[in-house]
Amino acid sequence: MEDVWSMVHAERVALVDDLGSLDAARWDEPSLCGEWTVHDVVAHLVDTARTTRLGFMVGLARARFDFDRQNARGVERERGASPQETLARLR
Repeated sequence: MEDVWSMVHAERVALVDDLGSLDAARWDEPSLCGEWTVHDVVAHLVDTARTTRLGFMVGLARARFDFDRQNARGVERERGASPQETLARLR
């Protein structure tokens, strides 16, 4: 299991490095995730990295077991005022 988390951390560092080179316009581009922008996807990654198992279940219950609503709330909560702020959260 330790090897898996080492790889996860290494991939996150590589992703943060790649995202750090994006200009402002690229952050607002649509992603492959429905109506989310690149900025929204990064906020979602922050949310999933910070959410515990218990937090996931509580959040899902608060969203009335609507997975999309729960994800939207997480994106809203973790999306910074700027892409740089969201990226710092991911870092």
